Amino acid sequence: NFALSLRVQARVGGTVDDAQPASTLHGDAGEIIEQVHAYAAAGVHQLVIEPFSSNLQDFLEQLEQFAREIGPVVASSRA
Repeated sequence: NFALSLRVQARVGGTVDDAQPASTLHGDAGEIIEQVHAYAAAGVHQLVIEPFSSNLQDFLEQLEQFAREIGPVVASSRA
């Protein structure tokens, strides 16, 4: 089976300076959820997120925040 995946930078609760809108998820959880749904509507089956961070602690916090605030909402909308 063919699956379309896309790698994107992500920053929950903030912005990524000089970001390319087509390859960056940023903003509050609601904005990111809307962006994820737009990718799904365009046919993207998988998103590989790369948290935009300046250090390991921030990277881990971004992963946790994404998993807590965005993951469950997106997963429930696919059910």
